Amino acid sequence: VMNANNMYVKRNKTGEISGYAQWTKPLQRFDKNSKDLYPFAKNRIAHVTINKIPNNPYGIGIIYPNERIIENLVKNEQDLQILISRKAGQPYHFKVGQPGTNVSPSVVDAIKTKLQYLTKTTEWVTDGDIDIKTIDFGNIGKNLTEPQLYFFKQFIAGTGIPEVLFGSGQLNEGIAKVQLAGYKQRVKSYQNQIAHIIE
Repeated sequence: VMNANNMYVKRNKTGEISGYAQWTKPLQRFDKNSKDLYPFAKNRIAHVTINKIPNNPYGIGIIYPNERIIENLVKNEQDLQILISRKAGQPYHFKVGQPGTNVSPSVVDAIKTKLQYLTKTTEWVTDGDIDIKTIDFGNIGKNLTEPQLYFFKQFIAGTGIPEVLFGSGQLNEGIAKVQLAGYKQRVKSYQNQIAHIIE
């Protein structure tokens, strides 16, 4: 089994496949007359084209059409982890001084410095010039997990892999059986396609 990235289809002017070639050097140095270009006859290569589109002899496969969704899943997972680590505890907002009065910047900086080293202290004692509130960002978990579920559904639809195989646990037995039966038929169609090409 060869790396398909190094295999190229040779076609004539009408688009019919005349053979195959293997080129292992950088593509920028491609030379059809080079001794490093290894030719293969049509009957020596079993060329399986999945999701073939017009005027493309290779087929785009299963992963490539879903590449954007996979990237979104991974990126959203990373962003989710970052936000959870940063917003695990609600941040404080300290309002210093009375409205309409100017507070010395040194006082504001002193309080800011103390907040940078918060401990597990749960009680706070201040004078009447300091108002402490927490900043509420809403339901962060729901806001982040809903897009992740959306991308997951898109990935399932794009690849055709049954949700039951991911252990989702949200499907009734009837739907799960239908999904598995359809998936087995799809796999069987690939097997028949490969067998026909080899024959």
